[in-house]
Amino acid sequence: MIKQHVVIKSLPNGISIGLDPSVSFETLCEEIRQKFSECAAFFKDAKVALSFNGRMLTTEEELKLVNLIREVSDITPICVIEKDYEENRIYARSLEMTLSEAYNTCVVHMGNITDRSHHKWEKGVLILGDVYPDCTVEAKGSIIVLGGLYGEAYAGCDWREDRFVIANDLSPQLLAIGRYQYEQEKKSKWPILSKTIPHIAYIENSAVVSKEISKEIWEKLPFRI
Repeated sequence: MIKQHVVIKSLPNGISIGLDPSVSFETLCEEIRQKFSECAAFFKDAKVALSFNGRMLTTEEELKLVNLIREVSDITPICVIEKDYEENRIYARSLEMTLSEAYNTCVVHMGNITDRSHHKWEKGVLILGDVYPDCTVEAKGSIIVLGGLYGEAYAGCDWREDRFVIANDLSPQLLAIGRYQYEQEKKSKWPILSKTIPHIAYIENSAVVSKEISKEIWEKLPFRI
């Protein structure tokens, strides 16, 4: 019997992908390509969260797998969830109410933002990649970065105070929401080699604060994309 190095499980709000840590990343990519091509009809047009487990992945490897799955199937991955979050209500609530809304109402930017570029959007934006140092992203709505935020970010340029900024690694050079600027405790880190916990920045008591994403935050705050 041929050993399987990739195991795919369907969850209520996403897909869990088990990865064999004993084989090369290239081997995993080939098996993922084959499996998702074969089951493309089953997940047709699905917008889902992905969870990788069994093997530690870098941000670049995660993005490569996300893009590979999108390429060979009709699946639209909306984020990658850490294993510890799978049983948390945030897995269902935030994905269904916020990230799905983002795909329907935001501009979606595919890939990293690099080369000291400045991007500006007239509504919210969902960035599928990293924002590199010395790059700037600016949006009238909220900003969601499914990667690391290492440059500058300006959300809520329409002056609404229910805007927010989310990133898998929230380490900006500068961050502001509306008229309020985020005073971070430490300088941004680059590059990031270890796993990080997604954070959200939002306005609280006339200041921008940053906290780990939790179900309590989503339940009590009226965020808007």
